[in-house]
Amino acid sequence: MNQVTSWLGTPWFWLGAGLGLALTLNLRQKRWGLSLLTALLLLHLCWISIGKNFFLPDWLEQPDLREPFWVRGTIHSFTSDSNSSRLQLRKATILNRTHEYDFLELAVSLPNARGRSPYWYVGRQVQLGGFLREFNWDGIQWNLHFSEALLGDASPPKNGWQRSLSTLRLRWETRAAYYLNDETLAMFLPLTLAERSVRHPSLELFRKTGMAHVLAISGLHIGLLYFGLFGISRLMGTMKPSLWENQSFVAISRWLPVLLLWGYVFLLEFPIPALRAVTMITLWLLFRELGYRLPALFALWVTALLFLVVDWSVMLTVSFQLSFVAVAFLVGVSHSRIFEVHGRLKWLVDSLVITTFVSLGTFPILLNTFGRVSLEVFWLNLILVPMMAIWILPVCLIGLAWSSLWLWSPPEMLGERFIFGVIEFSLEAWLNLLRWLQWEEWRFEIKGEWEPQFYVAYYATLLGILGLGKRFRSGRLYN
Repeated sequence: MNQVTSWLGTPWFWLGAGLGLALTLNLRQKRWGLSLLTALLLLHLCWISIGKNFFLPDWLEQPDLREPFWVRGTIHSFTSDSNSSRLQLRKATILNRTHEYDFLELAVSLPNARGRSPYWYVGRQVQLGGFLREFNWDGIQWNLHFSEALLGDASPPKNGWQRSLSTLRLRWETRAAYYLNDETLAMFLPLTLAERSVRHPSLELFRKTGMAHVLAISGLHIGLLYFGLFGISRLMGTMKPSLWENQSFVAISRWLPVLLLWGYVFLLEFPIPALRAVTMITLWLLFRELGYRLPALFALWVTALLFLVVDWSVMLTVSFQLSFVAVAFLVGVSHSRIFEVHGRLKWLVDSLVITTFVSLGTFPILLNTFGRVSLEVFWLNLILVPMMAIWILPVCLIGLAWSSLWLWSPPEMLGERFIFGVIEFSLEAWLNLLRWLQWEEWRFEIKGEWEPQFYVAYYATLLGILGLGKRFRSGRLYN
């Protein structure tokens, strides 16, 4: 791989190209405020991507491998076996006895003690200390190879309100553990309390089939929660149509679910995927109130800018890339209206079209991140996600809300045994359905890694299909 291809393969090049295109469009349309903001972001990106990620200070150019080194950072991907582990860290810091230097991304490999892999998970903050065997640049990022290393936790100490929230969540976890077996508890905690440190063999099935995203509180869950809460107000309006004539009721039905979602995210201590989704929904509602023509597109753009301004390293995370690409294609499909069906088949056709284009949009990212994509993910999403939206997630959240009434009381309070029994039955049925849907003849995997030119051709083709579909439909409507 030559140097030009290495630069083209980095996310910094593509983000810079996107900001450059946005700057050009804003200048042509004489949007001076947005042009200035975009130009400042582009300059800042050039500084951090070149100055902070590609060049080393003098003391790291020729490291003394006899001296101990320490590395701190947040895991955003990993591979591991019984002998060694390889971690992709973001917001990483390298230290020796006298110096300290920050990196936006860093790859670290280390031997596993006693032939057993530690428990890694995305988002875990780690600190490693030991002696280096090798330190090199592979054309994209710096790589540290430890000959021996000790693992420590680098999570920052919690303040008073964080300790209070942790105690509150621990009460919920303890109460759920009293009623649920280990298998269903391992699914219930990530679904409701964003507890990612749970370990159970059944969770490997979700990772193996590419369905781990349904157990993470992300944009999918937050969107389902918002429209579920909004649907309750719609149901009230259907039962009493005069309510929709009251502007206060209309405003409350739109903004009260958002306030409840912000409270829920605060309870979870602002996990980034959930925070990103709530911010996007809030901006979408705000732009709708302000009369923007494409509020979802503006909300997507402004949310991305806000998170990049706060922390550029978030763009290195797979969840950031997948969420924004998925929402971008969701907005594109909704705006182009390639297939618009009315009647009983509308929900089925909409689900099929959205799942198809979101899967196509995120396909290259998944392929380059994990090295393979299984086609069974497509129909598993078609079946398991609607089931989660209609049944699993509402039941789990109702159980969480009901148990919150008795957090400071002994177990076996009114209705708890019944509600958690329904939750246990639902989660077991969901898991058994996932096991049953693993058909060997459908397990066709695509493996490999794409060069940058294939990205360009692939996304240009998809956008062309959306554009042609929109033009064809518009022509059919007006003829």
